[in-house]
Amino acid sequence: MPLSDPLLSRREAIAALASTAALPLMSACGRDRATTALAPGHEGEALTLLDGVAESLFRLLPESATSLGIDTGARAALRSQLGDRSAEGQQRIATQLRADLARISAFNTSGLSPAVRTSFEVVRSAYTTSLEGFALPYGDITVGGWRNTPYVVIQNVGAYLDVPRFLDSDHRIENATDAEAYLARLQLYAKQLDGELGRIQAARAAGLVPPAFLIGKALGQMSLSAKNAREGGTLVDSRAAGEKHGRQLGRARTDDRSAGDRARARSAGTAGTAEDRNE
Repeated sequence: MPLSDPLLSRREAIAALASTAALPLMSACGRDRATTALAPGHEGEALTLLDGVAESLFRLLPESATSLGIDTGARAALRSQLGDRSAEGQQRIATQLRADLARISAFNTSGLSPAVRTSFEVVRSAYTTSLEGFALPYGDITVGGWRNTPYVVIQNVGAYLDVPRFLDSDHRIENATDAEAYLARLQLYAKQLDGELGRIQAARAAGLVPPAFLIGKALGQMSLSAKNAREGGTLVDSRAAGEKHGRQLGRARTDDRSAGDRARARSAGTAGTAEDRNE
């Protein structure tokens, strides 16, 4: 399902994904269904391929769909999911990248418009670079992002930081379905932490341990995160504040309506009195 919002251009999608250290290649989806349908034969095939590649990555990294505001319709199920941070999950990403890179590389891009050729090159470059990182027996690798590190978890890297920030800033709650999706992601949060722990243990067994000064910084950050979680913090406080703001806004609207009703009643009463005097 290509992006349906005509306001989200390929260039804007690249900017949005870069800002979340996500997937610049998603810009290939920045058009509506009619654009693909009306494209010339070879161009239409190219766009369909790019759509398929992007959708495959959305399924593996569902947070990206939420950050872009497109976890709706056919992608609604992604709204209650988080990416798999275990070693097995990382291998699934690498396997998908390898398969899609082969499809992209095999496609003849001659005769395509400059914009579509650029999308192909973005995907090719991002996937090739990421696969080089996934080939290493350690570290945390992004796809098209900037935050590649030799350590799975450190003072500025890890689900213990990323998930609370993501849920607070990107996961909107506007109805009961959104709230259920939020709770589902909270449950998956623990699974993400377990997945990263397994990768840390594997790295330790291979002799890869962060230097002491980084471990000290990470432990301090983790202590703050744990205290924050125990006290509600980012995962709860912002939601409570949003609910309180919603109630206040609702009361304000009710008060406005009541004041308006009173004003109209006074106006009607005044008009009636004036008519009586005229008679």
